[in-house]
Amino acid sequence: MAMKWTFIKSFFQKYIKPPYWLHLCNRFINFTGKIGQTLTDQTANIKNLNERFRNVEAHELLKQLGAENPGRIAFSTSLGAEDQVITEMVHKISPPVSIFTLDTGRLFPETYDLLSITKEKFGVDIRVYFPDSEQVEEMVNQRGVNLFYDSVENRKLCCRIRKVMPLRRALTGMDFWISGLRKEQSPDRAGISLFEWDTEFGIVKVQPLAEWSYDRLWSYIRSGRSRIIHCTTKDFRVSVVSHVPEPFCPERIFVPAAGGGR
Repeated sequence: MAMKWTFIKSFFQKYIKPPYWLHLCNRFINFTGKIGQTLTDQTANIKNLNERFRNVEAHELLKQLGAENPGRIAFSTSLGAEDQVITEMVHKISPPVSIFTLDTGRLFPETYDLLSITKEKFGVDIRVYFPDSEQVEEMVNQRGVNLFYDSVENRKLCCRIRKVMPLRRALTGMDFWISGLRKEQSPDRAGISLFEWDTEFGIVKVQPLAEWSYDRLWSYIRSGRSRIIHCTTKDFRVSVVSHVPEPFCPERIFVPAAGGGR
């Protein structure tokens, strides 16, 4: 590594006038310093947000956040139970929160039906982001349709092309990203907070249902207080690249419904 940097420095000294390469070095130092300062500022910001909204109900948190940050909030829905609850909450907010979903190209037909029903019943615009068709075509032709079963490398590649890159486009220009993650969903999510700084996308991630239990979630859905769309019959298993975390179908659409739930 030391030899590599020595070569780079020698190159700049030999082929670029000293004042300019010194200027570039200073720019780099200033840039890295600003990154460190940004992370420090965001750490303090996240701490303040978590303290401020610690005892605030999810719907009120979303309402206040929306009023204070118009046009700067995006909600990513995968049409799961948590996301349907949040959709029911944010569709009432004015000015409206931007809602989007990712179509990986590997979704169940029932998912498209549910997306259509959700948009109609809540009266919301849910923008759909797709992966780059040329990248998908090249990936599939080189590594196969079901490449994600073959290796971890292939799974990461598939996820990057079908999910990460479209998600990055969807979050461009936004300051807050609402997600339906809950602590109880998995051991990896047990440590999440209401607000977190997402370093990969450079955005504040908001998880209003982080503290909700499974029972509280489904109690809210069955309570009859809302028009939440949920499945009560079929069981659709999640695939490796599908982003639908719950078994949903459009056959049973509004609560209260006897025997509802997953």
